[in-house]
Amino acid sequence: MSSSLDSRYGTANRRQKLPRSFWISLAVIASVIGIAFVGWVQLHQASSSPDFKDISHNLKSDDEVTLTFEVVKDPESTAICALKALNEASAPVGWTEVTIGPNSPEMGDSTVRQQTSTVRVLSTATTVTVDRCWNAG
Repeated sequence: MSSSLDSRYGTANRRQKLPRSFWISLAVIASVIGIAFVGWVQLHQASSSPDFKDISHNLKSDDEVTLTFEVVKDPESTAICALKALNEASAPVGWTEVTIGPNSPEMGDSTVRQQTSTVRVLSTATTVTVDRCWNAG
């Protein structure tokens, strides 16, 4: 019966096995790509934006609020952080950008900087927070 099917439909083409050199080349290429990716991730993290954390805020008056926050950045770099004040409806009522320069010699190589800044507001604010931080130019 199989010979009648073969004569009617033809025999199936057998796939040839891929040579061993193909699999070795594929493994080498995958390893090189993996190592390059890990290196790229490490470099990207080293030059990524500074991290920040709100510590406390003080609603001084209807015209200004203060925010104390921490910034984790490279000691030699300059970071800029945008602070925003929000009202009860979470609408922005104040905004300022704070520049945090390189560490002074007294600060040493510490990567954590604590900063207290004032934000002028247009109407009563209920909270103030760091919106984002980035490395200066």
